Amino acid sequence: MNLRYIVFVSFIVALGGFLMGFDASVISGVVKFIEPQFDLSKIQLGWAVSCLTLTATLAMFMAGPLSDKLGRRTVLKYAAALYFISAIGSAIAPSFWFLVLARMLDVRFRSLTCHYLFLFSIFRSSQPKMVSHEWIG
Repeated sequence: MNLRYIVFVSFIVALGGFLMGFDASVISGVVKFIEPQFDLSKIQLGWAVSCLTLTATLAMFMAGPLSDKLGRRTVLKYAAALYFISAIGSAIAPSFWFLVLARMLDVRFRSLTCHYLFLFSIFRSSQPKMVSHEWIG
């Protein structure tokens, strides 16, 4: 198996995990700016931060059936496009609801890809059986 490909896929999986943690730290620092920017109540502020959890829960139910129907790689491609749109939408959000919807779209990317699940399965299927069992278990 091509070692460069295995390293590349491993890097993508690690990057996905890094970005999940990075978002949690970024929203913590942004809270003090979005509250006065959009004149948010405490409930709205809580929703802007926590909308990801609810959306992730709902999107996880869709991830398996979509990957079965469309294939893992296709779902990953669509999800990457959603992530790009979400990032732009979050950056230019003119209102609170637009920001929340953009953040919820971001979670669709993460949940639909279930990046750990899909990318690990791609990683595992891309290497010889003996190596796969040694690395992943």
